[in-house]
Amino acid sequence: MPQETYIPIILALTELVKRMGMPARLAPVAAIVLGVVMAFLGAGMSMSAFSIEQALQGLVWGLSASGLWSGGKAIIGK
Repeated sequence: MPQETYIPIILALTELVKRMGMPARLAPVAAIVLGVVMAFLGAGMSMSAFSIEQALQGLVWGLSASGLWSGGKAIIGK
């Protein structure tokens, strides 16, 4: 899967978790965790294949999704 598709997926999963009852203030943390999980899944779920670079990439995906979420929230005004 192309790397550009991970951020919208993380954003959607974060929204899903929020709608399941997670407080909105924890959404950025959930996005970061989901980003690292997505990077782990992309490594084939193998800790030996999971590198620090992939973990950092997952962190960047989560932070990007979190920024997209908060930026959209600021534009809408909620």
